[in-house]
Amino acid sequence: MSGQKCQTVYRVYASLYFILGFDKDENEFAMLELIQRCVESLDIYFEKVTELDLMFNLEKVHIILDDTILKGIVLETNQDRILAPIDTLTKSSN
Repeated sequence: MSGQKCQTVYRVYASLYFILGFDKDENEFAMLELIQRCVESLDIYFEKVTELDLMFNLEKVHIILDDTILKGIVLETNQDRILAPIDTLTKSSN
């Protein structure tokens, strides 16, 4: 993305700011919905996600986000499918 061809959107949830940069060709509302979906998935997994959850469980956050977005392409929007790998990992480690 070059300086003139990109834009950013953000949403605030409690005290957390989620910022997304994307090409101007993309739909801004779709990007806001993507942020919403990611936050909902994190919120379900961490039961009311906080900044401490994000800091101390960064690898789990990356797993959830990687199952949603890969190389700038939205792979999955179904929360059950997004959370299935992390749930499997959590169950196998217990």
